[in-house]
Amino acid sequence: MLEVYKVTEHYDILLKVKFKSISEFHEFLDTIAKIEEIVNSTSMVALKIHKEVVEIPLRSEEFKL
Repeated sequence: MLEVYKVTEHYDILLKVKFKSISEFHEFLDTIAKIEEIVNSTSMVALKIHKEVVEIPLRSEEFKL
């Protein structure tokens, strides 16, 4: 699990996760489906990464879109 956000609108929590395989992803979905407090879930799969930042720049001149 990389990131967890409390969000507004139709959802309560957004998780950003990465898996090595589809079977690992499926296992994760099975695990959260067993959690009683989770009534509904939606998942999306990113097909292509256009930009991914793994380090947060500390100086404003380093931050470029």
